[in-house]
This record gives sequence, structure tokens and C-alpha cells, in this order.
Amino acid sequence: MKFQNPQYLWLLLTIIIPIIIHLFQFRKFKTEYFSNVNLLKKLNIEKKKISQLRRLIILTLRIVTICTLTFVFAKPYIPKSTINTTGQQIVNIYIDNSPSMEEQMEAVTLLDDAKQKAKQIILKYDNSSIFRIYYNNSPINPPLLNKNEAIVAVDNIFFSFKRQNLSSTISAFNMTVDDKSATTCFYISDFQITTTDFENLKDSNTPIFFVPITNKYAKNIFIDNIAFDSPVSLMSDFHTANITVENKSETDFEKIPIKLFINEKLITTASFDIKSNSSINLQLSFPDKEAGIKNGYVVIDDKAISYDNYFYFTYKVQKDIKILDIYDTQPNKYVSTVFELDSIFNFTSTHYKSIRYDQLKYYDLIVLDGLSSIPDGLTGESQSIIPQGINYLILTDEDIDIISYNSFFEKFGYGTMFPLINNNDKNMQISFESNFFDGVFYEMNNMLKMNIDYPEIYRYFPLEANKSVVNLIKLSDKKSSIFSYLKISNGNIFFLSTPINNTTTNLQNNSIFIPLIYKTAFSNLKANNISYYPNDIKIPVSVNSQNISNCQVVCLTDSTFNAYYFDADNTNVNICFNNELEPVAGNYLINLNNKVIDGFSINNYREESILKFYDENEIKDFISDSKNLHYINSKDNFENSISTLINDSPLWKLFLIICIIALLAETILLRIWE
Repeated sequence: MKFQNPQYLWLLLTIIIPIIIHLFQFRKFKTEYFSNVNLLKKLNIEKKKISQLRRLIILTLRIVTICTLTFVFAKPYIPKSTINTTGQQIVNIYIDNSPSMEEQMEAVTLLDDAKQKAKQIILKYDNSSIFRIYYNNSPINPPLLNKNEAIVAVDNIFFSFKRQNLSSTISAFNMTVDDKSATTCFYISDFQITTTDFENLKDSNTPIFFVPITNKYAKNIFIDNIAFDSPVSLMSDFHTANITVENKSETDFEKIPIKLFINEKLITTASFDIKSNSSINLQLSFPDKEAGIKNGYVVIDDKAISYDNYFYFTYKVQKDIKILDIYDTQPNKYVSTVFELDSIFNFTSTHYKSIRYDQLKYYDLIVLDGLSSIPDGLTGESQSIIPQGINYLILTDEDIDIISYNSFFEKFGYGTMFPLINNNDKNMQISFESNFFDGVFYEMNNMLKMNIDYPEIYRYFPLEANKSVVNLIKLSDKKSSIFSYLKISNGNIFFLSTPINNTTTNLQNNSIFIPLIYKTAFSNLKANNISYYPNDIKIPVSVNSQNISNCQVVCLTDSTFNAYYFDADNTNVNICFNNELEPVAGNYLINLNNKVIDGFSINNYREESILKFYDENEIKDFISDSKNLHYINSKDNFENSISTLINDSPLWKLFLIICIIALLAETILLRIWE
């Protein structure tokens, strides 16, 4: 027991007054004479014992009255056992404002219920307490607020798609604890399983009270992902979107409509059935005969939960692939034939003395076609444009200046070439597992790989490649790389070490030749990154770093959103978002001087769509071994539970009642004994 006003305890000294009165009788006695006093002596002895007992009772009641009245002024209390009361009271309150809190219970959302409980907690503290209000998209270190400011902050919390796990919130709580103040924390949430990571939770060094907001298991289906059959889209191709739909509920759904929009135009529709706790893959195909940046979205009609009905995506349709062949005497007929016969390639050839260096950056693939030596000017320009996303295919001839080629390779850390030699090694190896060969070979076992028709190499330039160079086709000797590449930022350098003619190889007549050349042309194209998510730190975009100041990002779903900035280095440009203002789900365009040059999409996290929650018993089991983690039942008389928890147990009313009882008892006894 402690006292709020211990200075009044000196009044306990006044109990000496009734004690003195009891010890010294100040009443005057009158003597009466009788002839026979034997009977009177007997009566006197009995009367004296009763009188002494009465006086002791009255003395006790008066001492009780004085003591209890003193305690009333001193205000005794029993301090709360789970909350530290030393120093200033700092209260951290986390309010879960994730989309799952949109669920309505009794005409109000769960978020409204959580906010109301937070305000009840705040109002139970005295005016000297200060507060920090946390929520999913709150600042990393929220400011300290007084009671009124804290209530306003709670009222201004709205739904957010930014993720916040339980363990990270507890870590944020612990970072605010110091020895000079008493910190108490409240965690108000629906305890959704996908974000409540009890397995990563460590015991807190300050009291934390879990306040559950009851959510029911909702019926919900959602679009989980979209992927195209081909990572690169070309004009006139028939595109196929593979759409994954998830059903995480216990209910079967039938005839659910689904629609696909491109640039706000309805392209195709369908419907589907899906069983409980299952997923399906839908395919929607459509033609696209216009080049450019395409913004699309797929939408389903699920009335139960709406925030995951949309899935946004962006892709780029290429008109053609621009290829420049730089030759010495004449273009290699085998390579030029591959590119000239397919309309998707815009093939141009030029003599190395006629190179327009300022135009090289506009090509997708540049072929150095058997140059006797690589001009220094071309080497210098290549250092600038390759990292920006241009691919080089280096083809050799039998008579070349190896020093010139090694000088070129040295600039990029490729390796060292050696003079042309005859090949006696017939053991060829192809890196079937490389992403470069995706779509070229069917899945095959070792026996099929042994029986494949490998090309023959008669003569080649040995290459001692650096570690970062990837060998796609090689012989068994260490320096026997036949076809390899080196990735340099967004671009690649491909090197074929055998000259393409009938005296050095039969590669040009082998079935692998055309896919090999095709892949060098396609590999530089930017793959369609369908979508990103709010917590993605950097989103790569096709913007020249010199044009950043003239670029503008436009959100098609919210034209007022501007919480972004460009992050650029020598080779890459990324879109970044401010930590405290999360990006809006939707499609985005990047404009340069009012012309669309790139785009991207952002979707909300799908973990929020899995509407399953921990119940009371599960939460209690998880925290049962923790000293500072506590559970509060938010269903029954929550306000009284908070009052009991926050406020000390006052005893002055009890002592006042005892004081009154003692006074009444003394008064009644004195009247009876008169």
C-alpha cells in the first residue's frame, strides 16, 4: 500500500489524545457513606470491570476513527502490478489500419472499433501522460503527444495497404523505452495470421497489452498474380495473360465474372468457378497491334471484400527490334539472312568507316561483324551505351588484330583472346540450364543430351574468360569457350569465338544457330515486369539519367499522388517512394515533355486477402511464457478493464466508510451506556 499524500500521516500522532483521556480519569467522584458496604464492594468490582471494558472499546473506536480519517486525507492505494509507475508515463498505442479492418461489425468498421478503444485508453490516463500513436503507415518514430493531440491523431487514421508485422511493431515499441520514464504499450489489431508473426516475437522489456478486435472468417476470392506467356511483347503478337485466382475461404464460388481492360478499354470477359481453399489459372488471350506502353487491369466481381478485386499490370509492346551490323568487307551472309527474313527485325548494315556514333544508342543489338580491328572511337562509345541496355554480338574473322580485340575486352573485363587454333576436342558442352536457352530446348534427360546433334568446331580463338563471363557453349579445355556473354548493367556483350564460315565450323548449318542469333537480339529487351508492391524500395524505369528533371510520374488512379523521387547512378534510373507516403495501387506513366516513355504498376499485398485470424486461446498460448506480454479481453466491459489496469486501486473510500462506522458505533454505544 502506498499514499498519494503521505504528508498527512503526521495526523496519526493525534491518537495520543484519546489514549491520555483513557489513562487519566478527569471525572470527579462523590463519597457516600453506608452502614453495610459488603454488597456495595461486590457490585463495585463488577461495575469496574464493565466500565474498563467499555472505555477500551470507546478508546479503540476513537483510535480507529482518527487513523482512518488520517488515511482518507493521505489517500492510500494499491499500485498496479503490471505497469511501471516510476517517472513520467509514456503510452505507445498501435492501431491496425490494414485492409482487413474494413470488415463491418454492427454497422461500424473494425478500424472504427479499434480507434474507439484507443481513445478509451487515452482518456483513462491523467493529463500528465504523453502518447505515441503507431499505425501501419505512421512515421518510424512518431512524435510525443498530449491527450488531446493523441485523440486527434487517432481520429485521423485511415486504411493503409502498407505492411506492418507484429514483431517489427514490438521492436519499435522497445526502441522508445528508457530509464527515465514509465512506458506502457497497447497493440490493437484483428491479429490476422499473415501479418501476426508470433514466431518472430521476442519478449518485450516493457509491458505490452494485446487488445483483439474480433474479425470473422470472410468469404473472399482474389486475383493473386498475372503473368504473360512471353516476357517480351511484340506488335501483332497474340498475347496470353495467365491469371491466378485464389479462394482462401470455406465456400465454393460459381460463375464469377472476370474482365480484362487495356488502356481503359474492355478487351475480353469470361467467368469461372472455383472450389473452397483452392486456386485456378485462367488464360485470357487478346491481340495487340499497336506499339507502346500499355496499362491494364483485371477485375473480378466479389462483393464480400473489394480491395483485392483489381490487379494492375503494365507491359510494353515493341514495334520491331532494331539491329545494326557493322562489317569490314561485307556482312556475314548467314547472320544477315537470319535477321533479314523476319519482319520483326529492322536490320541495317554499315561499313565500320561509316558509323554514326550518335545513332548507336537507338539500336537494340549491334553486331561487330568480323572487323579486322575495333576502332578506338567505337570502343569509347560502347563503354557509354552498353550499360544503358544495348547488346553487342562480336563475330570474328580468321584474320583479325587480336591486340585490338583484347583492348576492347579489357575495357569491360571480359578476358583475353589468343591466336586462332585448330580444334581436336570433339566434346562440346551446352549450358542447357541457362536462362539464355529458355524456350530453345525442351526438357530432356541426360541420354537425349548425349544424342543431340552438336555443331562441329574446326578452328577457334581460345578465350581465357574472367569469372563473371558466362560460358554458354564450350569445349572441355579451360580456354575453349565457343559462345559466351558478359552482363554489363542493363546490356550484354556476346562473343562467338569461331568465325562463321565453312572452313572453321558447321554451326551455321546446325539447328541451334538460328535460336542462338535470335536470343542475342531478344535478350536486351526489357521484360514485362507485370507489377510491383508498396514496399518495393526501387522500381527500375527506362529513363535517361540526364532527362530526370523533365520527367513526371502520373498515377492514373490518383492524379494528386506525387510522393516519389528519382534515384539515378551512371547506368540505372529507379523510381523511389517516400517512406511515410505509400504509393497508391494502380497504373503509373512516366512522361518526358508530355510524351509517355515508360510505365509501371503497383498492387496491394495479397497477404491481406487471406482473412484468417488468431483467436483468444491461440494468442494466450503464444504469450503464455512472456513476462511482459498480456492479453486484454476487449468484448466484456472493456472500459472497466482498462480502468483497473491503468489506475491504481484507491483505498480512501474504504477507510472513509470504516471511519463513519467507527463514529456511528461510538455514538450508539455512548447513548446505550449512559
